[in-house]
Amino acid sequence: MSLTVWIICFVALLSTVAFVTIWFSTAYKELKQAKRCVENAAAQLMLQKKSYPKAKGDTNKLTASKGLDTALVIYQEVVENYDRVRSNPLYHIPAFILGFRKIEK
Repeated sequence: MSLTVWIICFVALLSTVAFVTIWFSTAYKELKQAKRCVENAAAQLMLQKKSYPKAKGDTNKLTASKGLDTALVIYQEVVENYDRVRSNPLYHIPAFILGFRKIEK
């Protein structure tokens, strides 16, 4: 093979590696951000669950119950958003390879 063919193959290989690197790093950033949101919502939900039994009185119980319901709804929406990002065709392959799995509700 001539030198020109080698250079063309090297440029093609280099551009392919650059494309895959940018693709995976972008997917990782998006997936990591979505997963961080899920972790934060889960922590908030656990906080609400812990504070609910400590509430005393009817008004405090009602407030704690509403807070718990709101935290649960937020958690479910954030998990749905994570699954939507994870199942996006652009991020599906990197998500599988990088270990971002479906979160059970």
